[in-house]
Amino acid sequence: MALENIPFELKTLHQWVLWRAEPRDGRVSKVPYRMDGRRASSTHPDNWTSFDAAYQKYASGQGQYSGLGFVFRADGGFVGIDLDHVINENGVIEPWAERFVLAFNSYTETSVSGRELHILCRGSIPDGKGHRHDRMEIYDRGRYFTMSGYIYGELRPLRDTQPEIDRLLAGEWMKRDEPKAQKYTPSVSACPDDHKLLHQAASAKNGYKFARLWQGDTSDYGGDDSRADIALLSMLMFWTNGNEARADALFRQSGLNRPKWERREDYRKRCFGFLARG
Repeated sequence: MALENIPFELKTLHQWVLWRAEPRDGRVSKVPYRMDGRRASSTHPDNWTSFDAAYQKYASGQGQYSGLGFVFRADGGFVGIDLDHVINENGVIEPWAERFVLAFNSYTETSVSGRELHILCRGSIPDGKGHRHDRMEIYDRGRYFTMSGYIYGELRPLRDTQPEIDRLLAGEWMKRDEPKAQKYTPSVSACPDDHKLLHQAASAKNGYKFARLWQGDTSDYGGDDSRADIALLSMLMFWTNGNEARADALFRQSGLNRPKWERREDYRKRCFGFLARG
């Protein structure tokens, strides 16, 4: 585990339990435990403890417990989104799950198994009920997350995402697996000269945004490198009329280019895939 990455705001709350992996009905179940060794309930606050106490018990337990879990409580102000089995054995995430990560832009970690994603954010579920659709679950009480601290992508702070939560609960994202047409269909020939093309982009109505991104300024996106990458790539795809190879080559000349873009083919594919799905 990399518990140092867990947001400090969560560590200050008396909403922690221990957990242990146990076989049940032919599968492994993550069972929550109290400090006294009895099973814990995710609906009874007197079963929970502080982060420090739970960690000390875990660290001194000589393998008795598998890790720590954070419990969501009613009116606690935090929401958890569980994306189940969305990362394959090669570490590549499914495009619909990547869309969730980019849209919520809040603290995101991989599960202890490495196959699921947990998004934690600020907000609430108006009806107070957990919701499940296919491999996505969202809840704000009565459940707990096994916490790993293994960050997915960039380390993001906890963010207020009530608008995104409301859209999700309204069903706006549920038809995520339907095929969509490519967003960038060539209509007219793009300027063949890179220098002139970049000048056109910087001189357009939103050219000031393009210019800042081109120089590596991510302030319009809260310093979030991934969101900034998507934004600049979207503009480059527009000006190159959907030419991925040319957009990629131009991106590498920008101030946003960094080792992650150069080395991680899976990251580049996720960015292009996200844009292709609109």
